[in-house]
Amino acid sequence: MDDKEKDLETIGNKKYNELKKEYPGISSVSATNTSTFKVYGATNNLLKLKKDGLKKELKPSLESDGDGTPYLLLK
Repeated sequence: MDDKEKDLETIGNKKYNELKKEYPGISSVSATNTSTFKVYGATNNLLKLKKDGLKKELKPSLESDGDGTPYLLLK
């Protein structure tokens, strides 16, 4: 794992800890870059986070990865 991957993992873990407090159904967060995150978890929590993100003028979108697992993309 190179330094960039380690940095993204650290950023994702920080965002996970931040979101887990308000959205307990969140199972994981991965950072695709320093300001874009894939948030995995229970659909009801993802939908609530999407709604809350829109209020905060973020650009959330509900998507799914290659195997059909839903996630919320937060920008």
